[in-house]
Amino acid sequence: MNELFNVKDKVVVTGGAGILGKGIAAYLAKEGAKVVVLDRSEEAGKALVESIKAEGNEAMFLYTDVMDKEVLEGNKVEIMKAYGRIDVLLNAAGGNMA
Repeated sequence: MNELFNVKDKVVVTGGAGILGKGIAAYLAKEGAKVVVLDRSEEAGKALVESIKAEGNEAMFLYTDVMDKEVLEGNKVEIMKAYGRIDVLLNAAGGNMA
């Protein structure tokens, strides 16, 4: 494990089902982070979390919309219920939409 950037047992929240976010979330989970994937696509987000869990790592998916403050506040409540804290917030939300 990389001791300079040790994320073991850290709660990391990221937009995760896009091309970059997917790779980042999977890497952080392999490094021992508890990854919370936020995305508008339930199908893509749940698939990513299942693939992370299949590798023996911890992850959860929450639907979100970064343009909706109430949804984001609800996400925070769910994360705090599950983990009691957020250690890292990684902004990987957005997209390459035509």
